[in-house]
Amino acid sequence: MLNAAERPLIVAGGGVINADASELLVRFAEATGVPVIPTLMGWGSIPDDHPLMAGMCGLQTSHRYGNATMLASDFVLGIGNRWANRHTGSVDVYTKGRKFVHVDIEPTQIGRVFTPDFGIVSDAKAALELFVQVAEEMKACLLYTSDAADDTPCVNLGGGRIIKKKNATPLVWVPVSYT
Repeated sequence: MLNAAERPLIVAGGGVINADASELLVRFAEATGVPVIPTLMGWGSIPDDHPLMAGMCGLQTSHRYGNATMLASDFVLGIGNRWANRHTGSVDVYTKGRKFVHVDIEPTQIGRVFTPDFGIVSDAKAALELFVQVAEEMKACLLYTSDAADDTPCVNLGGGRIIKKKNATPLVWVPVSYT
């Protein structure tokens, strides 16, 4: 879902702080290029001066750009957050036109305010360790296209990772088997 999104967003909650996973969150955001909006309890999970810090959103903040970024997104990955009404405001406005994945250690929090498209019961650190591994492997495995015929020389990096050389124009991420 993240790869299919045009305007993805990460919402980082207090679970990221509690799990001591802020560094992993930043690595994941940097590997994917996805902006981060912390909740009030997740504030500090990404430095305020980081280029991917997109402000806070919700009723208790004055970061208008955070709310605007949230409303412009088409996919939201919530990690260690509760989707509390202070954050969402009107659930209909908050959820309209976007898909949600919710990661939380407490199973009763998933679907409590609204039903996500996909829920993951996990500690934020454990989830982010896997997300970072996958994102960094995918980033390292860019498939390149060229004007040349299909017999363009390729470099096989092993593990299903193939890079086509020539003109170096990124086309798509090539997933690696994670079994």
